[in-house]
Amino acid sequence: MIFGMFHLVPTDGNWKMILVHENSRYQSHIFSNQHSLLITRMPSWFEEGIADYFTSESSGWYNLGDIRLIDFHDLDSQQDFDTSATDVYDSYAQSFLTVESLVEAHGQDIIPDLLMSRSTNIYCEKTEYSICIGIEEYKATFLEQMIVQ
Repeated sequence: MIFGMFHLVPTDGNWKMILVHENSRYQSHIFSNQHSLLITRMPSWFEEGIADYFTSESSGWYNLGDIRLIDFHDLDSQQDFDTSATDVYDSYAQSFLTVESLVEAHGQDIIPDLLMSRSTNIYCEKTEYSICIGIEEYKATFLEQMIVQ
C-alpha cells in the first residue's frame, strides 16, 4: 500500500518502473518532511514528472508530434492531474517531457532547487526565473524544441 492506495503488481515488466516511480514520490515526500515543507506546495505535474524522469523514461518512447498539451495549472492538484487523462491526452507524458526538457536545458540541479520551494507560487516564480519565460509560454515552445533536436 502506497499513499493510502492499493496498487496491484502488473504481470509484465512494468512493475519495476512503477516501483521506482512510486518510490520517487515517496522520497519527495520524505524530502518535504525533512525540510518542513508542505507536500502540496509543488504542482502535481512536477512531482509526477520527476517520478517518471527517475524511472529512466525517455522522450524517445513518444511520438513527440502526437503529444497534446494542456494548461499546466490544470494539472496542479493531484485530483486534477488524475482526472485529466483521456484517450487523446496523457498527463504523465506532458509532465515527464517537461521535466526532461527542464533538466536538459538547465541541468539536474534545477530539480532540488525547485523542490525547495515553500509554496506553489514560489515554485512557479522559481521555474519562470530559471527558464526566463512564463510557464505557459514554455508549454508553447518546449515540445517543438524537443522535436527539432
